[in-house]
Amino acid sequence: RRRLTPREVIAAMEPVLYELKNRQPELEVILTVSPVRHLRDGLVENQRSKAVLLLACSELSRQLPFAHYFPSYEIQMDELRDYRFYAPDLIHPSDVAIDHIWQRFGQAFFDGPTRQLMQRIGKVIAASSHRPFHPASEPHQRFLQQQLEIIAQLEQEFPFLNLNREREGFRKQLVGEG
Repeated sequence: RRRLTPREVIAAMEPVLYELKNRQPELEVILTVSPVRHLRDGLVENQRSKAVLLLACSELSRQLPFAHYFPSYEIQMDELRDYRFYAPDLIHPSDVAIDHIWQRFGQAFFDGPTRQLMQRIGKVIAASSHRPFHPASEPHQRFLQQQLEIIAQLEQEFPFLNLNREREGFRKQLVGEG
């Protein structure tokens, strides 16, 4: 096993990216380097490997007008370098770090309508994890019905959405239908 050079990574990736672009002319590619540490060969080798990928991504995003770079690795290493931003294994980013990186990704690549849709979906997902004190109460039953209506509206507006898990979770809590 050996580490590739940046030039070898570029030589392997470039034809694949061009072929994808030929098949899908409107394609835009986002390149990134994972912030997950790969420690099988040690910390030094992890950093060297990441450096190769960073250089290759930099060159690819410079050469290909449809390739863009998102700095997930750099965000983790620079902005979130404290150990509280790592999972207990000290290899993977923590949930807080993942949320922060995802927010930055959305700011960089999602337009206003996409961010609004994500907010709406996020509210449904958050509501689906709500655990009521009184599941059979009238207010909670109304809440469930409202969530089902919101899901129906979202799926009507955006037919590609699949909120089946959330819908079923709400339906199971309805009195007389669970």
